[in-house]
Amino acid sequence: MDFIMVGEEVRKLRKTMGISQKELCKGICTQAEISKIENNQTAPLANTLYHISKKLGVKIDYFFESSESNNYEYIDDFFYFLRNAVRKKDYVNLQRMIRSEKNNPLFQNNLAMKQLLRWHEGICIYHVNNDAKRAIELLNNSLEMTNHSKDYYIERELEILNSIGIIYLETEQYNLADETFQKALIQYKRLPFKNEKKVFSRLCYNYSNALTNLEKYNESISIAKEGIQSCIENESFYLIGELYFQVGRNYHKLNHLSLAQESFQKAIQVFSLQNKKSYVTLIQNNYLKSNSTAILPSN
Repeated sequence: MDFIMVGEEVRKLRKTMGISQKELCKGICTQAEISKIENNQTAPLANTLYHISKKLGVKIDYFFESSESNNYEYIDDFFYFLRNAVRKKDYVNLQRMIRSEKNNPLFQNNLAMKQLLRWHEGICIYHVNNDAKRAIELLNNSLEMTNHSKDYYIERELEILNSIGIIYLETEQYNLADETFQKALIQYKRLPFKNEKKVFSRLCYNYSNALTNLEKYNESISIAKEGIQSCIENESFYLIGELYFQVGRNYHKLNHLSLAQESFQKAIQVFSLQNKKSYVTLIQNNYLKSNSTAILPSN
């Protein structure tokens, strides 16, 4: 990592936020050390840089990626467009974006960005080309770019595992999906710092879905409730409706109809606030009026 670039970024972000070196160093290090970092006289320790990044409101990756490329803003925007396309399930345009950038030196010379492209290429191969086997190969390949020990995973690697698990889930390979999501959740809980809380919600929802398909209804309820509790603690609406749906769906399977209805009503309240009318209709028509077993899409 080029610590000269790091010093410049620390100074730029600090001034943008309008705080002094004295304010930035509080609880982290001495003001003299901050001054040396900003003036490119020393490289910050990893622990120091982590706490600086937290106080400046960015992920520590910001400094690494900025030091590797003068086009960080472009890469950051590209990452946003990729993830936004996945959220909207716009896989055709996602594939087009990846093809247009595949030979871009910015991505080929940056391992993290190369992994990002390979990860999303695998997603596209599955959804656009309907080739689950090749998609899994690409996703595993993207995972192996950074994960060599298999004993510890970072957040991005857990998101790749989530993508692998979804393909297993949607191709009805439920035991492999169970194994993949279980591993990802265990690894997530081992992370000393969690920057992206949405990862946990996604893993809980998809793992709960896999367990339901394996008829492990009580386990599925337990995992979904973990996800709900995390949403409440982090004051997040992200997937909380889907998680309440999962709880209701499993209680319905167990014929605990009053508990199922309670969870379905909570899901409906959330979906109504989020204007997810199709989800509300699905619950009302398939669970509150009949014995159907409709499911929500994977995330």
